Amino acid sequence: MILSLNPGLNPIDYYAEVHCPEYRQALLANLRNERTSDEFPNLFLDPAFSFHSGFKYWHGKLSALIDDVKKREGESRRVVLSRFARSVAMLELLPYHSEQFRVPAGLMNRLKSVELARMFAKDILIPAARKSEKLIIVARGRFWEIRKEKSVIVYRGSEARGFSLTPNSPGGKAILQFFGGSR
Repeated sequence: MILSLNPGLNPIDYYAEVHCPEYRQALLANLRNERTSDEFPNLFLDPAFSFHSGFKYWHGKLSALIDDVKKREGESRRVVLSRFARSVAMLELLPYHSEQFRVPAGLMNRLKSVELARMFAKDILIPAARKSEKLIIVARGRFWEIRKEKSVIVYRGSEARGFSLTPNSPGGKAILQFFGGSR
């Protein structure tokens, strides 16, 4: 589970949501937690939507890890991408698109959606991580108010902005270990 801050905003988002019925249907199903794709349940790792900025962002973040697993296991990129799409989920603290994040902390902390996301992380995800059932990577630790502990990697300070998920980054190493390798 990757806990991030908020989705970016790109002109393709408007186009995809209005003019691409397959994407719009998949996005709405994702928001309702009804996405049924067995091969690519993670919308933003589904190559059918590789034109979208969400795919570009998340595939870009995970690409080096996908390559590492692909090389180590001798599988095709599609097979490994599907494995990531079935294993990796993302949760945004502030689920509202913006080109640049500029929400005052006081306002953000009053939003019910932010409160619910934090509650879910603390009440459901963290206990599962403590039992080694989940790996949690907190991309923007300061905003989530979560500390590092067993199976919880927290990015802080300069490493949090534009956080890296490469084979040598803290989160990347943990993901590769989760996928059965060691670094």
